[in-house]
Amino acid sequence: MSHCANPLELNYSKIMAYKNCPFLYAYIYLNGKYTPYSAKSSLGVSIHRALAKYARFGGDLSDLFIYYDESWNNSGFQSPQESMEFYNKGSRILEDFWLNNQDKKSRIIFAERDFKFNFEKWTVKGTIDRLDRNADGKYELIDYKIGFENRDDFNPLENLQLGIYAIGLEESFNINVDYLTCWFLLRSQRVSAAYDKSARAFVFDEIRNIGEKIINKDYSSKGDCQKCSIKKLCRHAD
Repeated sequence: MSHCANPLELNYSKIMAYKNCPFLYAYIYLNGKYTPYSAKSSLGVSIHRALAKYARFGGDLSDLFIYYDESWNNSGFQSPQESMEFYNKGSRILEDFWLNNQDKKSRIIFAERDFKFNFEKWTVKGTIDRLDRNADGKYELIDYKIGFENRDDFNPLENLQLGIYAIGLEESFNINVDYLTCWFLLRSQRVSAAYDKSARAFVFDEIRNIGEKIINKDYSSKGDCQKCSIKKLCRHAD
């Protein structure tokens, strides 16, 4: 059994895998298997890797495209045509991202920064996409999403991932976040909200709730098999 199966060590991906379906959690974290790539997930991985390199090494748009080529994950596509279609989609995303960064007056403080904090019996870990310090001196926590689903009801204060990351910044680096932002790259849309520490309560409730179920090996519920990435691989699938 790998270290990933430690029920007292949690991160956002573990929590969401269990929330989506306990059997999905078991498949990944207890059996040590990987979910198969899809066209969308491969594009997401490629974009995130390219942006991480860009944050680390800098450069201009041509450098960003080089990082993209180096980061390209060509798995999960149904045909060479689909691969090229998604590759071109990613190129447009990165060009828009670069253009939208040119007039931003903020300074990047962290990019791809790991954190860890303790909560009750659990150790919670994660990696922050980006933390900016804006011109007014306030801190903005940014998480990148490709954004295939066009959601008008997205509320950063109700987003578990951003909530965990905000707590991670405070506990690991003593930085109090002022704004939470989700950057939907596909449509160049930034959705922000002023961070309110009262939002910590729901984050801790989720960690405790899911954490206890994982410890107790609660497999009494099941997710939506038709939407699951392992529906063809799971013996519990409908």
